[in-house]
Amino acid sequence: MKRMTMIGVCFLNLTLSLTLILGGVAWAGKGGGGKGDGQGMSSTPSMSEEVQAPMKSWKMKEKEAGEKLQQQDQQRMKKQEEVRERIHQTEEKGQRLEKKARERTEQELEEGAKGLEKQKKMKMEQAQKELGKGSEQGQKMREEKRKKWWKFWGE
Repeated sequence: MKRMTMIGVCFLNLTLSLTLILGGVAWAGKGGGGKGDGQGMSSTPSMSEEVQAPMKSWKMKEKEAGEKLQQQDQQRMKKQEEVRERIHQTEEKGQRLEKKARERTEQELEEGAKGLEKQKKMKMEQAQKELGKGSEQGQKMREEKRKKWWKFWGE
């Protein structure tokens, strides 16, 4: 955008220079008689009017372009700020979720440890209850059933 503006400025300067040179030459030749015959400057538009019209147009275009650039910059900055805010919110949400997951895992581990202890306790109680019950043959059968498969060949 800046490069195009620079090219436009150079082109405008060249155009104005040529207008001044050619307009000045044409104006100088139209007078005919000189100072006393009433022609000359009053019969043709003044040089400043010819130059001022393109200059005003150029200045207005330059001002409009500058305002447009400022608006675009403001919009771009606003979008960047919105993106930063979304990133920040996402990071916070991720941290909250991570914290919840960590707490849940710790709670499950604690519950699992409690469950194992409870299971061991119940097994011990069951074994104590079974000690005095049933015949010798029934006790031997229960004992064999409780043995693990890998212990069968070891004993």
